Amino acid sequence: MPILESDERIIRNVDTHWMKYALPTIVFVLLLGISALLFYLAAFSAHHTMWVSHGTFLAGIILATVNHHWFFHHLLSDHFTDIIVTSKRIIYLRESLYFQNDIQEIPLRRIKSVTGEKHGILQTLLNYGTLRFDIDIGITIPFAPHPHHLVKDINEALAMK
Repeated sequence: MPILESDERIIRNVDTHWMKYALPTIVFVLLLGISALLFYLAAFSAHHTMWVSHGTFLAGIILATVNHHWFFHHLLSDHFTDIIVTSKRIIYLRESLYFQNDIQEIPLRRIKSVTGEKHGILQTLLNYGTLRFDIDIGITIPFAPHPHHLVKDINEALAMK
């Protein structure tokens, strides 16, 4: 957690939207189905060709184990993503177990404008989108929950500075 300055206050602290878990969950279920098919093939071929049965059983175990560990590592890693709006800056934290620890700070004085975008029916129904900041370099924050509320809070903070 970044240290706040003496005259800085937190306006909003949110976690990114749960929709970020959808694609990894779909991949996990598909790979789990493939490993189940490999187990079925191993059981089906056990009486006819023993080496094929052992090979497919070993492939199924390896695929299921790697898939399981990847999925739960991904779930635990994505839990540590936060968006913090303060009276002086926006802080975007991205942490991944063992691999990544990024803190991106955007001072309010550098922001020319901020927009919240929701594209498609899924983002509109589930109320998440992308925050885009117009500064020297284009910065985006994906999977922002209630992006229009965040934009409103950021614009209010910009008006106070």
